[in-house]
Amino acid sequence: MIAENVMQKEVETSSPEASLADVVDILLMREISGMPVVDGSGCLKGVISEKDVFKRAFSGKLHESKVADVMTTDVVSFPPDADVRDIAKVLGENVFRTVPIVKDGKVVGLVSRSDILKV
Repeated sequence: MIAENVMQKEVETSSPEASLADVVDILLMREISGMPVVDGSGCLKGVISEKDVFKRAFSGKLHESKVADVMTTDVVSFPPDADVRDIAKVLGENVFRTVPIVKDGKVVGLVSRSDILKV
């Protein structure tokens, strides 16, 4: 089984210039723990998670801070043809719950722990 068969194709993303306050609204509204950060052409630049936002949440600067200020840039991603077992191994060994699926530098999907458990 490959990533393309289990990935979520509709992925909420953020731009690096978005405010952290806007990201918090999206995370809460969509009930997600994070999302890929992409540039104007859809290329992966990082991820923003609840953990990243939490670091700045009580600074009083949530509205002034940008995603680029706190996003994680060292991102583990996989191509659409990656073996799901390889993704499961990485998710099992790390604290993050999802990995972006990237083709030609652009985010085309997302695989979460629960996506893998379903199969």
